[in-house]
Amino acid sequence: NSMWTFSNVLSSHILPIHRRFENAPDTAKTKALQTVIEMKVNDSI
Repeated sequence: NSMWTFSNVLSSHILPIHRRFENAPDTAKTKALQTVIEMKVNDSI
């Protein structure tokens, strides 16, 4: 089943990578960028 394979890849590869990025030193920079993007999105609504 290809869906099982996809979720298996997702949980075993993509999520751990995401966790590693969250613990990276420039998390504050990423969060600031995210905040700016969210403000721009809210302005356009």
